[in-house]
Amino acid sequence: MFSELPHYPASGYRLKNTEKVPAFVDRTFHPEVKDAADMTQRSQPTVVAGQQRYLYFRRPLLAAPEPVLIKRTAAVPAPPISPQPPAPKSKTIGTQSDYRESEAQTTPWQPDLAPPKEPSLKQQYLSARNNCEGPELLQLKDLKFGEGLPPGLQDIRRIEKLREKRKFEASLPPVSDLSQLPLRQKMIEEWEAREWDEREEEILGVQDERLVLLQQAIQVREEEFDERCASRVEARKVAQLEAKSSRFAEIQAARIKTMRQLLESRKYAEKPRRLVRPGIVERYANYSSTTYAPVQREGRFPEAKPNGRLIETDGYQPVNLQGIADLEAYLPPRLLNPKRVA
Repeated sequence: MFSELPHYPASGYRLKNTEKVPAFVDRTFHPEVKDAADMTQRSQPTVVAGQQRYLYFRRPLLAAPEPVLIKRTAAVPAPPISPQPPAPKSKTIGTQSDYRESEAQTTPWQPDLAPPKEPSLKQQYLSARNNCEGPELLQLKDLKFGEGLPPGLQDIRRIEKLREKRKFEASLPPVSDLSQLPLRQKMIEEWEAREWDEREEEILGVQDERLVLLQQAIQVREEEFDERCASRVEARKVAQLEAKSSRFAEIQAARIKTMRQLLESRKYAEKPRRLVRPGIVERYANYSSTTYAPVQREGRFPEAKPNGRLIETDGYQPVNLQGIADLEAYLPPRLLNPKRVA
């Protein structure tokens, strides 16, 4: 068992296998039990199965095949070997490119530079002008792709400073001249002081750039925060307006319902509902009651001629002079006798 505790050391168990049967033997195998009668039957010569089974098999006797004529074809002569062209003096083994099919820029290959042992006059002139031994490119061997290459503005300024420093070192008095040692020391101290000042200015410039970037990042963050707050306020406003509209709709629906209820109640207030069954006197006094006009759904069928009289539903139309005289007899005298006002 695995353990890292000092008072519970690691321990393990080892079991010994006591089985004598090999591991490749199937444990589910059970040999067939054979009795004496079975062994006697299997030992008879008429039984095909058993150890003598191979005696009952032999290869079949095949008839001789018919002769087949084989057509022989003449061998085709090999084409003549054309002479190989001479090998070119130069071969392109590989091509280094800045682009690949995967759209990923590769690291440019830079061969090793082996300057000649005896430089040319032009190289000697360039070395003397640049105050260096050999090509000036050897002074930039520390620059690599991704680390200064391709060069930017800061890298170009650094290269110019290295040129100025080599020029300054070449202008110093020689060390062997003891009389010029104080001047040499003074010039070196002034150069170092100027380098420290430039370095401080560079650091301050980097700090200013970082402050500008930090201010821009803070401004972007504040703008994003303001946008998120404005979006949240707008969403809250929309939700509140929707709740307000739904609440106003509910209030308007309740108002309409209440107004309908009030109008219905006013009808009954102006014309009170008769909840008491009218008496016999009231029914006879009201000519529109069921006493005079019974309802058939109550099982009462009024006579067509009540009390033997015919009820005329059409207007009276006199057809002769007697009818007109009878119609005038129904009029009151005040309508027939006009009044004259003097």
